[in-house]
Amino acid sequence: MRILAIAALAGWRAGMLWAPDDGVVVEAAPGGAPPGGDPAPAGDAPPAWLANLDDETREAISHKGYKSEQDLAKGYLEAQRFINADGKKLLVPGEDAEPAAWEKFYGELGRPETAEAYEYFTPEGVEIPEDLQQFRTAMAGAAHKAGLNQAQLTGIEGSYNEFLNGRQEAFVEAGERELADLKIEWGDDHPANEALAKSAFAALAPGDEDLGELERLVGSARMLKMFQKAGTMLGGRVGTVDGGQDPLGMGDPMKNPAAAKIEIAKVYDAADKDQKHPYVNKQHPDHKATAARLQQLHSVAYPGN
Repeated sequence: MRILAIAALAGWRAGMLWAPDDGVVVEAAPGGAPPGGDPAPAGDAPPAWLANLDDETREAISHKGYKSEQDLAKGYLEAQRFINADGKKLLVPGEDAEPAAWEKFYGELGRPETAEAYEYFTPEGVEIPEDLQQFRTAMAGAAHKAGLNQAQLTGIEGSYNEFLNGRQEAFVEAGERELADLKIEWGDDHPANEALAKSAFAALAPGDEDLGELERLVGSARMLKMFQKAGTMLGGRVGTVDGGQDPLGMGDPMKNPAAAKIEIAKVYDAADKDQKHPYVNKQHPDHKATAARLQQLHSVAYPGN
């Protein structure tokens, strides 16, 4: 029996033809064995779906471990994810890569050239407080160092704003519950105690920013109690603007800034509770006089403005 030369050169591949001495051509047995003979060694023959590829391509793909056309297609699609819009391959630097390699990689991912190039959303007409501006500047620096692009920073900003809004809502709800409980605790004395607290607040309270910090620290109800107690310790009774009484014993509100602040607070409080109050009702005969007096009180309470 002799073997066709091409069969010998192919390494006994499955499906190869055999030619017996009588010249009859027969198909090889499964596994590449001659009829009636022992199976031929499998060797490193590539799978049939790679047979039509050139040697170099076939060898490269074989080393990747792809077992089917489906695996190869999936690998290609996965590789496409690492090609940017300009058609450039995005290669992640290794652990020992130089900083310059990471800088290049971050740039290919869309990171701005500088931290100052990041953009934050600011509603039209809204002035950003200094502390928030400082936070944004620090955040932009950290984002640039971490290699974030604009979309990534915007996503972080949105999540952080959601967190802050949720915390603020929880703070307001807790404050409302505390004030409701305080109203029950004070009972019939609640109106007088609240008015006394507001008078002391007008005379003694720090700026709005410090006051907000104080309220966050101690809570709404406790802060109201603090100012009510302060008003009591100062020994005054809260009267109305027209009553001529001297709340907290501070003297003429047209001469004493603290007393002027108390009078201003009482006018605003009365106007909030009564839409017919001379200050808000322009048709009231005393409207001009009340507005003029309030303006004088402001000039005494805040002489620098």
